[in-house]
Amino acid sequence: MIPFLLSAYSVFSIIYVIPQLSSALGVSVSLISLAVTLSFIGGALGGVVIGVVADRWGRRIGLGLSILIFGLATLITSLITNIWELYLLWFLVGFGVNSENGISYAVIVEVWRSNQGLLGGIMQGLYPVGMLLDAATSFLVRSWRPYMAIIGVVSLIGSLSSLLAIPETRFQSLRTSYWEIFSPQYRSITALGTVLVASAFMFTVPFISLVPTYILIRGFRGITYEATLIALSTLMAVSFGLAGYIMDRWGSFKTTITLSTMALASSLLFLVINLMNWGLIIVPIALGYFASSFFAYMGILMGRLYPPQVRATGTNFTFLLGRIMAGVGVALAASISSNLGIGMSFLMLASSLLQ
Repeated sequence: MIPFLLSAYSVFSIIYVIPQLSSALGVSVSLISLAVTLSFIGGALGGVVIGVVADRWGRRIGLGLSILIFGLATLITSLITNIWELYLLWFLVGFGVNSENGISYAVIVEVWRSNQGLLGGIMQGLYPVGMLLDAATSFLVRSWRPYMAIIGVVSLIGSLSSLLAIPETRFQSLRTSYWEIFSPQYRSITALGTVLVASAFMFTVPFISLVPTYILIRGFRGITYEATLIALSTLMAVSFGLAGYIMDRWGSFKTTITLSTMALASSLLFLVINLMNWGLIIVPIALGYFASSFFAYMGILMGRLYPPQVRATGTNFTFLLGRIMAGVGVALAASISSNLGIGMSFLMLASSLLQ
């Protein structure tokens, strides 16, 4: 859990210093924001590449390599002097963070014999906790260079130290064929798993990323704005753990259908409120945050469906398309309509129906 939390701490750190980076590097905010998209693209590639490493040479080696990549890249970001260095380093941050996440799911499936969904949900719920840690760090450290350096150092030391306690779970021969995930036995799992995970990414990531901007547009300010974001982040963390627990008890099919129905309802309500320009926007937003918890157990579900010798590879491959789509989803939602809420609603509707 510690490397997972600190990976979120690293990858979300940039969102709190975008204006500072824009000023320091002499470029627009939109150009700085492109680094976030590049982190998802890097994550799509890194998940597959280091997933293969973890399946061949062991989970701890894969995790250690992932941690070194995202920790060092975050630390070195404190030294950048131009936008191209930021793009390269944030691509590497995503490369390391997402591969670490994918291997962590495999470790849970192989080590934890019961309540895998609960543990995976709690672990996934550490993402908003990582964002809150970033917010606290940005409040205490006002300059972006020491801010990035501190996050990089803490992520490296904390993650690598905890790595010593993680057991090795590699079972397979070095002659394993990683193309096995496309064999007749696993082809349908890979294809349908990719669609399922991509729809979860497309609902959750753009929605969670754009809500802070959306509620600003709708007039939330000061303590009301801050309290709302803290409450929503807390709701997300709790709902992710709860979704994993329910999945352990009900099974993945029934749980996903229930949460997808809730996601569809929140999308329709959100669309109507924006079309009619009504108030009470917090109701569909809170419902959407809770419904997004189907994302919490996707890694555990995918990890269960593949054999140990290709578990990390298969899990990360099913996440590949979703990570890419998440990278473009924010821009897509913003471009659908001049009304951000309507654009978000249509993307949420499409994703929940696909789910």
